[in-house]
Amino acid sequence: MAKLSIRDLDLKNKRVFIRVDFNVPLDEHGRVTDDTRIVETLPTIDYALQHRAHVILASHLGRPKGKPNPKMSLRPVAEHLRFHPEEEANDEKFSKSLAKLAELYVNDAFGSAHRAHASTAGINKFVSKSAAGLLMEKELQYLGKVLANPERPFIAILGGAKVSDKIEVIRNLMPKVDALLIGGAMAYTFMKAQGREVGKSLVEDDKLELARQLLAEAKTKGLTFLLPAKKSLRPKRFCGTARWGSSKSLHSPKVRLPSPKRSRRILVRLPSSAAAIPLPPCSRQAWPIKSVISPPAAARH
Repeated sequence: MAKLSIRDLDLKNKRVFIRVDFNVPLDEHGRVTDDTRIVETLPTIDYALQHRAHVILASHLGRPKGKPNPKMSLRPVAEHLRFHPEEEANDEKFSKSLAKLAELYVNDAFGSAHRAHASTAGINKFVSKSAAGLLMEKELQYLGKVLANPERPFIAILGGAKVSDKIEVIRNLMPKVDALLIGGAMAYTFMKAQGREVGKSLVEDDKLELARQLLAEAKTKGLTFLLPAKKSLRPKRFCGTARWGSSKSLHSPKVRLPSPKRSRRILVRLPSSAAAIPLPPCSRQAWPIKSVISPPAAARH
């Protein structure tokens, strides 16, 4: 089913609420250290302005826990939605108040679209039309193509803090991929579910049984499900040489993935029968392993 795009909307002289993702990393002085998410959504904003729309931007930045925090302010660029506790609660009254600001709604926050919040879900019920922004449209087209007819081997790389946020994504990918690589803080929940030591790392203890179920499902399906071999080694970007094979053993050989600054040993242990796959020098590009799902351009950090 085709999704409605901002291109399908009559924007002239209309107030348009655009949900963007300006949740960018900042240094200790509040300066943006990576503007990828901002740059990626500029085409949508430019398109709306060129078609004489009155644009209202809204986003979140960090985790202010429902209270205003000057260090996380988005002024004068956009409204900070998570300064309001009603946002994450998907409060209906708050959703209506957001909808009253505009006649049309455009979601271009691909990295936040999976969350049932007021600005991503609730608002849709109270505006005349909702549509995808150009970034959202691009990412959906890419994912649709990759999921419908992937080249093999097809590998999905997932990260994030919480298993609970990725349950449906993991289950939907399991029948489609040849291997699933789990990184980020949510890997600790899976590691603890396996009985491994994780120290004081972030763990969702109430999701341990769910993690065990997902691991069991992967084993039943014959799916290679890879977790970090060393909990203290978490390079931000991958480069070097990875290995791939059909064996499900996760004990050898060791894999070296040097970081931009220094080598870090053992991100994962892969099958002993694996064949080497060359990776490019450290960059923000996806791995050239025929078919790889990595975080979208606007949600990689």
